[in-house]
Amino acid sequence: MFKIWAKIYRGGKIRRQFVYEGGEKLTYSHFLNYLFDICRELDCPTPVLLKTHIMNFAKFNHVKFLPRDFVEGVDFDYLLLDRPIGFTCDDLDAYGGSRGFVVDDPLSLMPGMKLRNYEDFLAFAEKAAAGDDGFGEERERVNGLVNE
Repeated sequence: MFKIWAKIYRGGKIRRQFVYEGGEKLTYSHFLNYLFDICRELDCPTPVLLKTHIMNFAKFNHVKFLPRDFVEGVDFDYLLLDRPIGFTCDDLDAYGGSRGFVVDDPLSLMPGMKLRNYEDFLAFAEKAAAGDDGFGEERERVNGLVNE
């Protein structure tokens, strides 16, 4: 049996907390499932779980999720609604180099235009306003992976 103490801090104070108790031995391959349960109890979004989070927990018995680790559900809602999505990728290399990604090819899970500069944004806005960004099949594929 194991316990994980989860806390939400705001303004330097604990605003919400929960102690997750697992019936079996802690297994790192199930860490994401533990995280889902904890976030459901705390009524907060589930952060993106990176290899560094799991390694920190394994090594220090501690992991900290920062605001940037939380992805808004807008992307997933737009997948369900089959709406155009633009992904800002101007810092993708820096983020991948410093934090790492859970998946080998994060771009394969981004079914929309990759925006690296203002010109990309303008092109995306025009295509989205016209109603067809050319990524409908990709959204359908990724939707089948993440919303099933």
